Amino acid sequence: CFPKPAKIALMDMIFNLGETRFTSGNWPTLFGAVSAHDWKLAAAESRRKDVEVKKNNKIRKLFLEAKKIEKSERKN
Repeated sequence: CFPKPAKIALMDMIFNLGETRFTSGNWPTLFGAVSAHDWKLAAAESRRKDVEVKKNNKIRKLFLEAKKIEKSERKN
């Protein structure tokens, strides 16, 4: 299970890139970060070349929000 912001970010990336381009072969570091719940690294690796800066920043912020959620849950 991933935090909701991470799910939203991943779905957005799948929608924009398509299933055939958004693969572990094309995005190995991002997929590894997601598997490890390393949301800071996922945020850094989520930048897409053909997407406007505003959209890339939104996805980056969603991954960073996921990091905050998991950190908060670990404290409780």
